[in-house]
Amino acid sequence: MQPDNLAQIEETYQHFLGIAGDPQAAALLVHSAYLAGQQPAAASDAPLTIKEAADVMGIGVRTVYSLVAAGKLRHSRFGAGRGTIRISREAIAECQRAAEPVKETPRDLKYLARVAGRPI
Repeated sequence: MQPDNLAQIEETYQHFLGIAGDPQAAALLVHSAYLAGQQPAAASDAPLTIKEAADVMGIGVRTVYSLVAAGKLRHSRFGAGRGTIRISREAIAECQRAAEPVKETPRDLKYLARVAGRPI
């Protein structure tokens, strides 16, 4: 990473701040990346929070926590103690591919038809 692009440095800082959650740690990570000459991951590759993952998947936050607890959604924890959960877009795609489609039973169809006011 070259220091001539301040916008890129700011984006990198925000990326690391989202992961580390601490401004000083994020600044150290940016500095380390600069010294190592590494190109940090793009912001779109940044791990998502539980809420962001829920929004991407179109489900509730509690459901995401349930998927994490059941081991059906790969995740990482950052920080001390139980840590902050982060989920990659790749893990979300894997989870969605592995999900079984919901099969509607005749009972469900009859209920939906009755609610819609249309007989089957």
